[in-house]
Amino acid sequence: MEEVPNWTVNNNATITIKFPKTLTQSNIEGFGQEYRTDYEPEVTKKNPGVTKKGALNREDQTITWTVNATPDKGDNNLEGYILTDTFDKKQVFVKGSMELDGTKTADPELIDNGWNYKFGKISNGSHTITYKTKLTDEFFETDYKSSYAKDMSASAANAVTIKTGDGKGEASANASVQAGNFLSQ
Repeated sequence: MEEVPNWTVNNNATITIKFPKTLTQSNIEGFGQEYRTDYEPEVTKKNPGVTKKGALNREDQTITWTVNATPDKGDNNLEGYILTDTFDKKQVFVKGSMELDGTKTADPELIDNGWNYKFGKISNGSHTITYKTKLTDEFFETDYKSSYAKDMSASAANAVTIKTGDGKGEASANASVQAGNFLSQ
């Protein structure tokens, strides 16, 4: 049986129509005519923002990654938003290194070559997450195995995606850090 709208004629000569499903357009056909409604369905996509950069510490072979996350202008804050950060197999997450706006925070949910972080209650506006990855032995074995050449320009890559809590928008950013001449300096 097909679901049909429920029509009600009101005392003030208006008609109220309750639809069994969400409207996806603002025109309705019926009785051989097309009717236009005041309703404009929500079809706009949200536009959160995210940027990323990294800085290499040659002494301890770590990279400090900085992620700036900005909510869609209609959301005000990042509550419910999810960051997914991935890095190449030549890096590992440094446990205990995660900070939110300069304050230590719990480690995110670790996944293969990355992590997920869901924002809870948080103040309005943009926020900054920093964390570290450590270059693995594979990085040095693969990128520096040919006699530690001084002109090598190996890099460590990283990507981040932010998704709105309602799934109506996402944004991504990529970053890499040049680690060339790592052992010669």
